[in-house]
Amino acid sequence: MNYALRVLAIIVATAGLFAAASARSNLPTSGLQNLTPETAFASRSKYTNAFFGFSLPLPQQPSLEETDLSSTADKSLHYLLALRALEFSDRVYRIKPKLSIFMVTAKESKSATEEDAHNAAAGPTGRTVKELEIGGKKFWKSEFQKKEPEGKMWDVTFAAALNDYILQFQIESFDENLTKKLERCVEAVSFFEPSKAAEVAGPESHPYRPHGYRDVPIVPTDIRIGQLNPGAISENVYTNDALGFTYQFPAGWVVNDEATQNKIVEAGHRAAWGDSPSAARDHAAFQQCGRILLLATKYPAGTKTKEYNPLVTVTAIDPACVPGLHFPTSMDDRDAMKETAQQLFGSFAIPSSISKGNNTFGSLMIQGHLMLDVTGSFHVNPPGSDKPLEIYFSMDFTQLNGYFVGWSFATGSQSELRELKNTKIGFASK
Repeated sequence: MNYALRVLAIIVATAGLFAAASARSNLPTSGLQNLTPETAFASRSKYTNAFFGFSLPLPQQPSLEETDLSSTADKSLHYLLALRALEFSDRVYRIKPKLSIFMVTAKESKSATEEDAHNAAAGPTGRTVKELEIGGKKFWKSEFQKKEPEGKMWDVTFAAALNDYILQFQIESFDENLTKKLERCVEAVSFFEPSKAAEVAGPESHPYRPHGYRDVPIVPTDIRIGQLNPGAISENVYTNDALGFTYQFPAGWVVNDEATQNKIVEAGHRAAWGDSPSAARDHAAFQQCGRILLLATKYPAGTKTKEYNPLVTVTAIDPACVPGLHFPTSMDDRDAMKETAQQLFGSFAIPSSISKGNNTFGSLMIQGHLMLDVTGSFHVNPPGSDKPLEIYFSMDFTQLNGYFVGWSFATGSQSELRELKNTKIGFASK
């Protein structure tokens, strides 16, 4: 991918307004029928459960790997998280002969009592347990060592009665140091109001489903984005009657077709974040929740120029993917406007060079429609040049006929950015 197309791809990926929000920090956490004990977020540093409302720090242990311990035998037992320890040798992961397991489960119980939690920690052999408090909740803990043919094994169980479930954290390991690390993680668990799971998880987390539950949707199943009218283009005017607006982009610019848009968005995710699973999830989430209605560039995509190829995009997002967000209705509520703009922009899966840049938040009113604005810049280093290039961008978004709609502009100069922001947007009469 040449330099100009690579930067274009990153900007277009960034301009997928709210796409990453649906994939990361705005997962529905209340009022949905598909909310289950397995509904959660995960990052490299913590696991956050959106059903029970708890956050579990994860040890920074390269040998730990996600595994599948789920079973269909007991429908009342939910496997929330399962990790196993692998060894690292000659850059190849190999399963340890002495396998360590860390597992988080929730057992349904119509009358989950403290006695039930006590008995769960004691296990079938009636081990000695002690009471302790974790995150303001009463837990029961048992721990003992036993000799196995492979060596000494540590077995630790934490259990608590939570709502109508018995929540358990179980450790079985031949590694004493790993056992202690996992114990400290469990003892550092914090609890919170489940509806705040997205906020607690943070922008670095992504929606998580354990193995065995991956076929359960993480977003509402009635998303309408696929049925949204794509609109029409006549010369340099885009019209979308379903959403009730027109947009006049600069004359002479090139409109990129849907196939090119998809290639650029996919390439943008790879260019900005690599081939990581989270990047793939973000791209898939955008396909479910968002739709690029227009992508126009000053020059054809891929044109080799010394300057950055300016662009404008118009994107629609189904609010079903971001149910916790409430768009302001008045310019008088400036705190709410700034908070919403920060939430939207901060939820994007965007490169840190953009998210940590000198960005400003503002608002404007166009024909009675409140528009929230994020404007800023970031630097990139062109190949073969020691001088970084500054890219200026702006994102304006509003709510139209049940959808969030955003206009994104990006260029290599502040003066051209001002010209792009002055391109004409017209709304149908309310």
